[in-house]
Amino acid sequence: MANLNGFAIAGEVIEKLSGLTYEEYLEDRILNPLNLHHTYTKSYSPTAEKFAKPYAALDDTSLYPLDPPTIEDGKIMVSVQGVQSSVDDLLTFSYSLIEARKGEPSPLENVAKQFSGHIFRSDSSLDKSYGLGLMRNLLPGTIGGGCNAMFAKLPTITPSGDSRLVVSHGGSQAGYTSFVTMLPDADVSFVVLVNSVGLSDPAGWVNELLLETILDSPDPSDFVQLAKDAVKNHISKFPAMEKDLEESRVSNRPSKPLKSYVGKFWIYEHDFLVEIRLKDPQILQVDFQGLDSQLWEMRHYQDDTFLWLTSRDEQAKRGRFTYSPSSVYKIIFSVNGEGSITGLSWPHDPGLSVEEQWFERGEFRQNDAETKLGKQR
Repeated sequence: MANLNGFAIAGEVIEKLSGLTYEEYLEDRILNPLNLHHTYTKSYSPTAEKFAKPYAALDDTSLYPLDPPTIEDGKIMVSVQGVQSSVDDLLTFSYSLIEARKGEPSPLENVAKQFSGHIFRSDSSLDKSYGLGLMRNLLPGTIGGGCNAMFAKLPTITPSGDSRLVVSHGGSQAGYTSFVTMLPDADVSFVVLVNSVGLSDPAGWVNELLLETILDSPDPSDFVQLAKDAVKNHISKFPAMEKDLEESRVSNRPSKPLKSYVGKFWIYEHDFLVEIRLKDPQILQVDFQGLDSQLWEMRHYQDDTFLWLTSRDEQAKRGRFTYSPSSVYKIIFSVNGEGSITGLSWPHDPGLSVEEQWFERGEFRQNDAETKLGKQR
């Protein structure tokens, strides 16, 4: 599982050690030396010339316009997903990486280490590993990327002749998907940029189609059929989740009046808030981090568990990726022996137990949070 927090921390370290903002550092060390004049970390106006507006694909295959992302220089996640670029700049950058890997003079340093495998994802003889921000695959083998592996069988990419090393990086955020792929031993790189989050990941399929074409694959894949299969399975995911939830549901009512669940619930050491509100006497709402953009209506599921699950279209229109399991949409309240609500569990991380994702009811305690954060540091 990818964890992007490390890239966010790396961006903060760069600013601390260099005394520059992240954008200033990129401009000084990479963008200007490589003449990348269409790469930015500032929010770019959606009315600006050549700006690719973001969209989400709905179940009827229509496209719904989304607001552009607001992550930019000065915000903590800028080094994760705050850089905007162009096909030309990314081609220049990726080919510069290939040249630097061979030892050619370059402002890019330690590139050989960046291309090397550090975390291995397979015990097979074929290399499937992570470099530093790059994914390595030795072909023949699967590539993947985005959500395609969740909804369709990934094809085996087979080159003509000997095995080939493919180094790539795929990315996505609300309204955009992308792939930058390099064949370092053949001095080839290519870029796929898509300004929508689709019912499958078109950037991933196009990336693999280009790979098979460039490598003259003797066994080409039917990517149109693969994409159709993924779309069908993705659209059916939410009705299937609703059916499974209903079949395992205990039919009863909440153990308490809805107003009893209202309050603020914290994981103090992470400064994370889940707030429960009463929209009207019959409807509870959950609000993540107190943000109006993350306010969702809930419905009772069973016992002291509520759901904020909606249709896939509604999730997509609000800029959410629609790949999560049903557990993400559960809010499970804790009741003590006296019948009081003491906390809630939000099982949003499959790598943690429900107990590790427990939020304590109460007001925010700044001193407690600072003490715990200081111990972590």
